[in-house]
Amino acid sequence: MENHKLNREFFIGLLKDASGYDSGFLKTSIDLIRKPADVLISIKSGDKTYVNPSRYLLTCCTYFILLNSFIIDWEATGIRFGEQLNELSGSEDADFLYYSQFAGVIMTTYLVPITLITVILKLIIIQFTTKKIAVTMSDHISVVFYISALSTLYTLWFSVLAASLNLIPFVIITNALFILYFLGFKKVFEPNSVAAFIPSFGKELRKKYNFSNTITILIISVLLGVYIAITGWYASFLSVY
Repeated sequence: MENHKLNREFFIGLLKDASGYDSGFLKTSIDLIRKPADVLISIKSGDKTYVNPSRYLLTCCTYFILLNSFIIDWEATGIRFGEQLNELSGSEDADFLYYSQFAGVIMTTYLVPITLITVILKLIIIQFTTKKIAVTMSDHISVVFYISALSTLYTLWFSVLAASLNLIPFVIITNALFILYFLGFKKVFEPNSVAAFIPSFGKELRKKYNFSNTITILIISVLLGVYIAITGWYASFLSVY
């Protein structure tokens, strides 16, 4: 209990520090949505107004790990959702226990490492596919770091919603967000594309980045499949839970 209290205090302290005026975390997050090209230009010029890409990515990943590992109880969240679903359906299905534990392991252990591996793979592919485009590798690193960090931050808010709400409000809110997304409010729900960061080469870079995303997803999927096959991770997980 004492450790949980200390973890919570540490997380809150870190949140206050990163959200403060001096660190610029909040301003960086807002302007990455509103005017990402200005953020990139500012970083390139050496201006300290915004958090640099590597620190911003590290901060978002740290928040994600702390929140999902020490604040959110994914097992309790899954059980709560499962019990409410059973109550609504009139059944007594216990499979949700497996799914809640599985989701908890993914969110607390694997998602951040997968994100970081994805960043590295994307940059390797981008390096080879964008050689004829007059954009420095430093700019590519900044863009990929910022986009990946925002994706992590958006997933973090999803975690907060899941942990804070009961099943019906959670379903209503997430469905409403999906509707808004498909109605054209994409900028609010997903990171800006590379075209928003580097508009002068937007069309060319978007194709290259989409290609790198596709190849990266395929590689990650294969690596995960090999990992599960070699370690028997999922089978051992089910045997425990």
